[in-house]
Amino acid sequence: MALKIALQSPVAHIHYADMDRLLRWVETRPEEWREATLRIADGDYLVMGRSAAAYATHPQALVKTEEISNHLISRLVGGRWMSARARKALAAGRRNSW
Repeated sequence: MALKIALQSPVAHIHYADMDRLLRWVETRPEEWREATLRIADGDYLVMGRSAAAYATHPQALVKTEEISNHLISRLVGGRWMSARARKALAAGRRNSW
């Protein structure tokens, strides 16, 4: 649903992320986040995982409860930056078509 809504936007790229994680990233490492956003246009799909330093900024209860699922998701798709072309392909259910 989020991808379909994003397709209605005229922007070339979107940052697809959990809002709480994004806010924490901007709060604790704003320069790192700004540098990362400069890489958005480098391709159609940019996958970003969390470093040990990133996890260290979160409460331990959150880190422990999400450790397994985050590991699996990171292995599958990680963090997501994507171009309009990639969004359209994913929304249409196509893989490796961009």
